[in-house]
Amino acid sequence: MFWADLPTGQRIRWAKKQSDAIVREELAALGTGLKKDPLQPARDYFRLYVVTGIGLFVEGYTLFSVCNITPLLQAVWPQCWKNYQVCTQNWGATVDCPEIVGIICGQITVGIIGDWIGRRWGMIQDAIIVLIGTILLTAMWGTSLQGWVIMYGFSVMIYSFGVGGEYTMTGTRAMEDGATGDKLHRGRNVLLAFLMQGWGQLANQVVLLLCLLIFHGGGNPPYTPLSTQWTFRVSFAAVGLVILWMIYHRIYRLKFADDTLRKSKKRANVTGYDKQSLHLTFTHY
Repeated sequence: MFWADLPTGQRIRWAKKQSDAIVREELAALGTGLKKDPLQPARDYFRLYVVTGIGLFVEGYTLFSVCNITPLLQAVWPQCWKNYQVCTQNWGATVDCPEIVGIICGQITVGIIGDWIGRRWGMIQDAIIVLIGTILLTAMWGTSLQGWVIMYGFSVMIYSFGVGGEYTMTGTRAMEDGATGDKLHRGRNVLLAFLMQGWGQLANQVVLLLCLLIFHGGGNPPYTPLSTQWTFRVSFAAVGLVILWMIYHRIYRLKFADDTLRKSKKRANVTGYDKQSLHLTFTHY
């Protein structure tokens, strides 16, 4: 009998037994690895989860930065961010709304690219779009304050398109786990890769605080337009080095990202690439 067909109580006991056995094996392997090299677990964590989720680290850093600097912008330019004497409230909202549009379009477009052309190509073009968006956010300008706000929203939308693709590619890459072939812990692999988003947000807050200390001399108002410009532009630019490394890694080191996809396409009758499997998916799920 298949384990999923067992009565509920027996199924829970069976699953717990399997889980406990795997945990014991992993703890034993961890202990053995620590004896041989105390830094090996840290290297494994970086290789399996940090590298896989680095795109979400960058995304968490920049998109949360958009939220984190809003109070600063409101304090320095209230005519566009608070009382709307120069910019209308709709233009102020252009910073937030295109972000959602960009993410949705990126998820759909890059998801299709990742399936039809390949995971590696999807991840490379994702990283390039994110780099372009970061450059735009760092250098955005306008002939008027309202024009600058419009450019800000446009830059966020470009960046968010890459972010939307990063969600699909990182999730797929973590589940397929080409680095180890670990299919038993796909949920954990995805969780730890997406955890990088939180580390990105934390890193951005640290950088913003350092920028305020350097360019403003502290975190207390009143803020000057010059120190504010330096603060948010340097905070956006700081993550550019990480993005450049990400592009390098995906072009020159991510050679076998499409292996799982190729194998799946060879078994098209069971992977969802045919109409019958698609019909079964919609029928039962």
